[in-house]
Amino acid sequence: KRGNGIASAILRSHHRVLDRDGIPAYLEAVSPETARLYGTLGYEPMGERYGLEDGGPFLYPMWREPQSA
Repeated sequence: KRGNGIASAILRSHHRVLDRDGIPAYLEAVSPETARLYGTLGYEPMGERYGLEDGGPFLYPMWREPQSA
């Protein structure tokens, strides 16, 4: 079921490790809605969206710098 916050919880857990080690994160959102969600987790848009070949979805590259505690 959507909306339970499971994906956000998993990302926050992963971010704690990345932040501790000073490692940035990269991901590709599959919609403007998911890009907004990732924005609440510290991700910033990285360049323009791009489409996959053969009519695949647009992807929205995003970057997150390590956060200090």
